[in-house]
Amino acid sequence: MRAPPPSPAVARTGFSDLQPDLVGEIHGRLSFLDRLAFVAVSSAASRDALKPEPPWLVLPGETPETATVFSLADRRSATVRASGPAMRGHVIIGSFGGWIVTADERGRMRLANPVTGDQGDLPAITTIPFVNATSPWGHHFIMDMEPFVHIRYRGDHESWPHPYGTFTHTAGDIRLWFYRKVVLSASPRPGDYAAMLLLDSYFGAPAFATAGDGRWRVAPSRDGVEDAIHHGGKFLSVTYTGIVEAWERDGVSGEFTGKVVTTPISCPPQRRKYLAAAPDGRLMIVLKNTNGGVKKGYFEVQVFDEMTQRWEAAEDIGELAILVGVNSSVCVSTAKHPELKGGCVYYTDDEIGKAWLRREYGYSNSKPNVGVYSLKDGKEMSIPGLGEHLSWPPPAWFTPSFRLRLLPLGRELLGLEYEALLILSLVELAYKNAAAGGRAVTYALAMEMQLVQGLLRHRVLHRRHGNMLGEEKNYTVHADTHNARALTPMNTRTQTLPPTPMSIFEDWAGKS
Repeated sequence: MRAPPPSPAVARTGFSDLQPDLVGEIHGRLSFLDRLAFVAVSSAASRDALKPEPPWLVLPGETPETATVFSLADRRSATVRASGPAMRGHVIIGSFGGWIVTADERGRMRLANPVTGDQGDLPAITTIPFVNATSPWGHHFIMDMEPFVHIRYRGDHESWPHPYGTFTHTAGDIRLWFYRKVVLSASPRPGDYAAMLLLDSYFGAPAFATAGDGRWRVAPSRDGVEDAIHHGGKFLSVTYTGIVEAWERDGVSGEFTGKVVTTPISCPPQRRKYLAAAPDGRLMIVLKNTNGGVKKGYFEVQVFDEMTQRWEAAEDIGELAILVGVNSSVCVSTAKHPELKGGCVYYTDDEIGKAWLRREYGYSNSKPNVGVYSLKDGKEMSIPGLGEHLSWPPPAWFTPSFRLRLLPLGRELLGLEYEALLILSLVELAYKNAAAGGRAVTYALAMEMQLVQGLLRHRVLHRRHGNMLGEEKNYTVHADTHNARALTPMNTRTQTLPPTPMSIFEDWAGKS
């Protein structure tokens, strides 16, 4: 039966006018990079209907100008162009809430959102009270240990087990041996964030910064901070002695202080601790055996029981997966994300200094440093679809956020261009689903999309490329929907839409 022709009102329907449940249906059928572009032109109300994106891996690219992103849900990777200053040649030392923190070869830390393109600088390392640059160019940094020990141990200098004095780090050493990771507050962005910097185990103490303060404040920590997360509106950390603390900021002084919120965890020596929170709020600590390689008992998980105030070993965490690495540790429901395997720990190599040494001294740069460990079976597995990859800079987990904020400049025009480009592939998708008897995407919707696509494409091309093209031409769509940026005229000329600044990943080419 032939569908009735659309009314003039339908022809004027915009992409953002679709029903939220239909938007969610379409979104779920797109490839992982297209899903993010899709969100950029969806209304805020429609985004509530979208399935949250499970974590991605950000991996080294074949060149300093590129990176590789891998979707756990799609089991596919894509090569992306990593533009500066936040991504190119930098090491990721933290990620949370759709943002990442990177450190360059001079120790400078930056905050970046790979989806929106927003970037900003975190406070300089020289705002840490005991760190001083030897020159304005910051090629070397001097660490003065006496003021550091005074802060960490609240003046109890006898608690410091190492010699006093000063020592010098080169700028390149800072991201290898001085930083451990950075944990971000919920929904951070330049101009509105709080950050917790964990220093290497030799120093142990945390430092905090807020957008309004503009400096790092070292906080006292007698036992030292090994790992931290942001949960329930607070920074939570676990000490080297296995105690979890919650950190509060004094509204007057701006200083952060920790308060013990759990009893100590009991664990054997040579165990690296990662702190995580389950979706239901339970605190969890992942223990990694650092004595030897991956084997049975490589990872263990303990869960804090609020009723008994005790840590209990969990041989099976059920429909949960925990991801650990240089990012803030993440616990994901595998019921909501069946692409992930329940009862497992997904891990990356987070020893940044050791990873650099392996590369510097001739070890293979393709050494496996990402894997999945089954807590129940004690077996290591590879991540399906990942394949071989480079190991420097170390890979990091990154969870895209649908709470997007488009760049202020050119918001309207960027939205138009993305609507046109997305609908090129959505029309083809709609036809395929209509032919297969799909309920949500019908033949009539396909016709509506095609009409909207034609109108928007005409507006974009007229506004952006009218002078370049010189005349109107009929355009066809490339069959490869992963390269939907390209519009090919029916004659021999080719016109490619220029990339937009929507993402610091400026362009992509999908690959299996």
